[in-house]
Amino acid sequence: KRTHIQNWISSIGGAKFVLTRSFHGLSFSLIYRRQFAVVINNEKSCRVADLLNELGLQNRLFPDFESLVRSRIWEETIDYDQVMPKLERLRKQSWNYLMNFAI
Repeated sequence: KRTHIQNWISSIGGAKFVLTRSFHGLSFSLIYRRQFAVVINNEKSCRVADLLNELGLQNRLFPDFESLVRSRIWEETIDYDQVMPKLERLRKQSWNYLMNFAI
């Protein structure tokens, strides 16, 4: 029997477009190379905004649903050939930080 989390992750993996309000929703959208938008209008958006800026995807962050709809962002395709090298660089930086911190 699948858990709620397994169903949630699977639904992101099978989606054509993901609308999320969480960092984890963003993370799995990137892992599965899904088209996505993030709607967050509070202080939790900081790490989401930082990640999207690092990846050149800051146009995917919206403060509310209305601005998302006006943008028609679902018509703009994310070029994951451009995104994945940036994401891999961030993964390596994080890994190196953790390894240096552990020593």
